[in-house]
Amino acid sequence: KIENYKKRRIATLINFWGCGLYNLFGRFLDKKKSGNCFKKILVLRLDHIGDVIMATSILPALKEKYPKSYLSIMVGSWAKNILINNPFIDEVIIHNCPWWQNIRKGEEKESCLFYFFKKLIPIIKKIRKEKYDLGIDLRGDFRHIFFFLYLGKVKYRLSYDRSGGE
Repeated sequence: KIENYKKRRIATLINFWGCGLYNLFGRFLDKKKSGNCFKKILVLRLDHIGDVIMATSILPALKEKYPKSYLSIMVGSWAKNILINNPFIDEVIIHNCPWWQNIRKGEEKESCLFYFFKKLIPIIKKIRKEKYDLGIDLRGDFRHIFFFLYLGKVKYRLSYDRSGGE
């Protein structure tokens, strides 16, 4: 739940227009059912270690539903060792977002400009180059959805409405 009134109103408007436009036009433009056609799947879990551990429970289900898919998961460097030898993952992408890195004690803080030019733009280019069919943000964080799934041009984006990112 978004406590700030203005942010809540903006998120509601974005959700209304996004869902409304999809309901009006998206269903007619996308006649093909997604079915078993996801060749590349990107899962985002960039926050805390405990949340990454909890997220590992969906990986077997994804591989069972889409056995021929290439499954990538993007996590912060603090959670990489949890996933390195996971048999359901084809690739672990390490990316430290400053909004998660700055809350950790002892972590080096970096400027927004440095992050934008040296880290964010290259990771968006990498995601675009990989041409993911499905992107799943398990947190519902609008920043993750916008930067990595939307700007990364992931064909189908899946999340839920935690911070206005339905």
